[in-house]
Amino acid sequence: MKEQLQLDSVSVLARDPFLDSPIDATWNIGDKAVIYGPSRTGRTSLLLAIGGFLKPARGTVALQDSYTCWAPTPWDVGVGPIAGLAPLFPTLTLEEHLSVQARSHWVRHPRRRVEFSLHQWGLFPYRKRRVKDVDRHLQLRAGIALATLHQPRIVLLDEPETGLTDDQWDILREQLNQERKRQPFLLCMTSLRRESVNRADHVIHTGHRKENGTWAPG
Repeated sequence: MKEQLQLDSVSVLARDPFLDSPIDATWNIGDKAVIYGPSRTGRTSLLLAIGGFLKPARGTVALQDSYTCWAPTPWDVGVGPIAGLAPLFPTLTLEEHLSVQARSHWVRHPRRRVEFSLHQWGLFPYRKRRVKDVDRHLQLRAGIALATLHQPRIVLLDEPETGLTDDQWDILREQLNQERKRQPFLLCMTSLRRESVNRADHVIHTGHRKENGTWAPG
């Protein structure tokens, strides 16, 4: 049996059940899942609940294999930048960021792993630059490098396409696909793009607009 992530009747919006319906899903590690929907329908909250960083209002999230199941831990999950919640530190260099991540997650051979990751995500020429001195494209690449550095089972990205050109995102998306094949992880991301939905293995629709302008479960 492949390692899997299981969502059992998960809901994240306790205050307004009109905007939230329980979610049941089972995803293989190595798949790609997209949470798609408008603002204020719990997309980022659900993303964080999947990673074990936010307790669902109802239901459970668990990893499982042939022998056991367990709640996701920080060693199981890598998180890309989330504005206002999990930002990159603006005054650290890209290399310093990765070095801190490697040591905080007890990565074996941290210097070697950091150098590999800098090359892997196209950051090596910019490794001595501070986060605040590089553009959105490089900041996102740094965030993905951080999220994947300790080889987690799950990688969470919150609207990663935002601020990128179509070409930039196409290249980065293909790199993520190749990395999932090399070192399998479940890529779970929120998105506002229909194209991302069409390319996903699994999709959760958090809402759609009715004719009267209100939001309802998808």
